[in-house]
Amino acid sequence: MKDDVCGVFSRHTHAVSSKVVLLWWLSLKPSNDGDWQADAARTAWIEVNGDQVTIRNLRNNNCWSDRTV
Repeated sequence: MKDDVCGVFSRHTHAVSSKVVLLWWLSLKPSNDGDWQADAARTAWIEVNGDQVTIRNLRNNNCWSDRTV
């Protein structure tokens, strides 16, 4: 019987701990007001003119691929 009580207590503790962490995680609010490096200080945004889409403030990333499109 002692094993059953310990098992129930352990599962209950795990369930309560998981709920506390989940509630804490869901309470976090995203923010862009951090101390960012200069190259990442601005968020990207887009302009749409008909069929043309322009992405502004996109960081320069070099990506290579062996396949051609």
